[in-house]
Amino acid sequence: MGDQPPQLAPADAPAAVTLTKAQALAQLLAIPNPLTVPYATPEIVNALDAAARRGKLAGFEPGAPGTAYLFRAEAFGTPFEGWLLAHATLTPTTAGGGPSTTLTYSRRLKPLWPWTFALVLLLSVWPGVLLTESLLAAMLPNWSWLWKTTWYWYLPLSTLGGIAAMHQALKRSRLTIAASAHEAAETIKSLLHRP
Repeated sequence: MGDQPPQLAPADAPAAVTLTKAQALAQLLAIPNPLTVPYATPEIVNALDAAARRGKLAGFEPGAPGTAYLFRAEAFGTPFEGWLLAHATLTPTTAGGGPSTTLTYSRRLKPLWPWTFALVLLLSVWPGVLLTESLLAAMLPNWSWLWKTTWYWYLPLSTLGGIAAMHQALKRSRLTIAASAHEAAETIKSLLHRP
């Protein structure tokens, strides 16, 4: 009996941490924490490039000369995707005597698909007016007041609907990109952890 660990009573058990929806959302949308590693920037890029070639880091691309970031990795989103960008700050020496680098992160939405989506929404408005007008004329030929003025009510409705659809798509994309960016930052941390 003396060898068993003491049992916790329900009152002694640690309280479960609960977050409100706003706190969880704020935590999700926060930029991943900076990471300090005992490597110089070329070593970081080489290690992550090797890991990416083994399938450990999706969409890894080193920054080209003149870019503001050291590298970027894929941040998957729905319906639009983005990038997790890593910016490097080099510290000349560490406690061990070697160089260290602090990686700070930022996120960016890939611009091609949002612009394409907005353009498709915009270009689909006028053909929709013509199609709706011809449909109403065929189905309700005696209601000429309705189908002869289709563009008066169709344009505002479709424009507001397109704006709402674009806003919702961007909002959802930012949330999913933020979640994916945190996962990518954790992957980078595990890949650069010195055993």
